[in-house]
Amino acid sequence: MRAFGYLLLGGALLFAAGCSSTDEATMDAPPTSTAGEPSEAPVNRSPDSTATTSTAFHEEIPDQTLVDQDAGVGSFEFDGHGPNPDEAIDVFYYAPERDLRMSRILVVMPGRGRNADEYRDEWLEHAAREDALLLVPEFPDDSYSVAEYNLGNVVDESGGVVPKDEWTFSVIEALYEYVSGEVHSDEPGYYLYGHSAGGQFVHRFMLYMDDNSVLRSVSANSGWYTVPDPEVDFPYGLRDGPTEDDEDVERMVGAPLTVLLGTDDNDPDSDGLRSDVGSREQGATRLDRGFFFFRSGQQSAEQLGASFAWELEMVNGIGHSNAEMAAAAATALFRQR
Repeated sequence: MRAFGYLLLGGALLFAAGCSSTDEATMDAPPTSTAGEPSEAPVNRSPDSTATTSTAFHEEIPDQTLVDQDAGVGSFEFDGHGPNPDEAIDVFYYAPERDLRMSRILVVMPGRGRNADEYRDEWLEHAAREDALLLVPEFPDDSYSVAEYNLGNVVDESGGVVPKDEWTFSVIEALYEYVSGEVHSDEPGYYLYGHSAGGQFVHRFMLYMDDNSVLRSVSANSGWYTVPDPEVDFPYGLRDGPTEDDEDVERMVGAPLTVLLGTDDNDPDSDGLRSDVGSREQGATRLDRGFFFFRSGQQSAEQLGASFAWELEMVNGIGHSNAEMAAAAATALFRQR
């Protein structure tokens, strides 16, 4: 089912200089909790999660041929899943200098530019600080349409629901399972982040992939959303989409999802910002639409008497930039609770 090729890239570990990017998808009540720009200080890890202690539990570290830990960064090919199973995608990675069995696994979804290598570089500092194995899959726009990427390929052009094994979302679960097995991971799941178009991918992934292995997820600065409301037509709501049952809505609003918004991502004329009737009903700007999505989740939970697990956080003074949102996202993903 899979065919893999490896491309190990040499060179020293590069750290992103914090350059701004604007990568929104072309198809494109106040928060219950807010936060300022989170500190970039390292998260305190428990003693039994350090590399030194891990070697005490593992007498011999197995060969880990998937990634080149000496170089730190590289890429490999992955195929066999989703809407284009015969076409390999490139997965750009960063591997920390430790026993990877004890490393947390982080998957980052790029924005409209599908520029996985740049996203990897913008996340290097944060992944290194957290000893996280970073994976950034690239879904090129000449092979994956907006419907196949932003919407996960859950519905075809005629409006019919696509079989689950053909969803683009399924690629991420398969990628995690493959990498986890290759590095003999002891971790129970993975962490998922996306910005802009990648944020759209992430929040819809958390709505529809009911059997996922995600421990915590962050959707940042999305241009428009699918709200967990069976009365709103897909893709803006659940009606006539893959699922619209109350039981599924309860699961959706109980997902470990953080909606992360830059306070300066508030330009109604921003490049690439979707502006049709359905998206405008969610608000004029990405900031407004993020509030709308979060409130919709709250309201759905209240109507069903369901537990609501989403969180909403603001990053003060930041606009539509993955590089500038990454520090806050890393804190939201890996903080101790």
